[in-house]
Amino acid sequence: MVEFNQLIEDNIHAYIDMLVKDFDENLPHAEAFNEVFLNGYSIKKLIKQDKKIFSFYDWDFNVPLPYDPLINGIQKIEDQNLNFEILSKFPIENLYYFFDKRIYNSEIEAISNFPTEYFFIDFDNFKKKLDDLFLNFFSDYDCSKKKFKKKINEKFSFVLSPRKISSNSLIENYIFPEFYVENNTGFSIVIENTDVLNLLFMPSYSFHQFYSYYNKFLINENHQIISVRRLNDEPHIYHDNLSNKYIISNHEEKIKNFNTFIFLSLELTVHYMKIFEQWLAKVINGI
Repeated sequence: MVEFNQLIEDNIHAYIDMLVKDFDENLPHAEAFNEVFLNGYSIKKLIKQDKKIFSFYDWDFNVPLPYDPLINGIQKIEDQNLNFEILSKFPIENLYYFFDKRIYNSEIEAISNFPTEYFFIDFDNFKKKLDDLFLNFFSDYDCSKKKFKKKINEKFSFVLSPRKISSNSLIENYIFPEFYVENNTGFSIVIENTDVLNLLFMPSYSFHQFYSYYNKFLINENHQIISVRRLNDEPHIYHDNLSNKYIISNHEEKIKNFNTFIFLSLELTVHYMKIFEQWLAKVINGI
């Protein structure tokens, strides 16, 4: 069986070169990533100069951490009213495409059904919609038995498979579909996490930003977390005068910002996943 970990390590710098070239040629994607995930720092400089990279799971910094990892991208979108040109393909006509809004006849009924979660979503519905949006960008994969497969050569295929995540999960638990390389003898996992952060050699995954949005961290002078405070300002109950109904939802302005972050994470993940695919196909065809 081909030792994929060694293949990745032997060829990782060709992938880095492809990324750096793309950062220059597709500046809006790089700038959006820099703004939301690095607080304005350069992902090109981070990958090219500040890190020593051996694989997707083996890298370290050559310098002290050059950005604040506690900066929250959703909060920044909210505070600065950020909009991104690269999201023009996602017209957000339905504000509640991902998020829930439930209507009740009385305030008492609404209060008795008030959710404990900060983000008011049906996770199964949210996951299905986002998985579908992601997989729609990979139309060259054939769907069979809930997995999506693309033949690379006579020995190898790429496989995308939606994850099994508990219905009781929260929005911050969402991770984009798994990616495998399938050969004649079984599966070899190349990159479990197709999230943009993993594709760009960053820790964690993008939707963890939702967790740090509603949990505020108190840090000391050494940038160590010493306490966490959970916010309770979302969701809310409001009265609709026109229908005389009581409605539970997140605030509309916040939902707009949440949607922007979701679509941005999707767009960036798909964009860099395509580069990863192109690189890995070259590696495999060279075996």
